[in-house]
This record gives sequence, structure tokens and C-alpha cells, in this order.
Amino acid sequence: MVSGSLIAKQILQAGLESGELELESLSQERFLAYQQGSFNHRHDGMSTRIDMARHTGAVTPPNVLAGTRVAIPESGSDRTQADAGT
Repeated sequence: MVSGSLIAKQILQAGLESGELELESLSQERFLAYQQGSFNHRHDGMSTRIDMARHTGAVTPPNVLAGTRVAIPESGSDRTQADAGT
């Protein structure tokens, strides 16, 4: 069962236990297909939301659309690529 929060999970569980709710199994492929529309909506609107935020002077995090790369330290290291040359 996938839920968005603990309270949602508890409500679903209570419905199952009382018999007011029935669930059926869903393949991972079908589950992912159901989620694709939500992903597309968020991803397709990202550039618009970034443009709107920047227009108001808001700071936006690095993102794939801007081609910005974020340095990820190697495992066990707390140094970023930026301070690797110092």
C-alpha cells in the first residue's frame, strides 16, 4: 500500500480492517504508468515555475533544465569538487 502520509495510511488500514475498503494488487509497471501523468505535469511546468520565481527575484536551486551540475562528494569525504582544488 502506498500513501502520502502516516495519517492517510492509518485511514486506509482502518478501512481495510472494517471491510469498508478493498485493495487489489498492482504490478510495478502499472503503478509507474499511473504516476507518469503526475511526473510529466510537474516536469513540463518546471521551466515556467522557475521563470516566474526568478521574475519575482526569488532564488531557485540548481536544476537539470539550467544545465547546472551539483558536486556530490565522494563517499566518506566532506569536501566538494569546488574545494578539491584548494
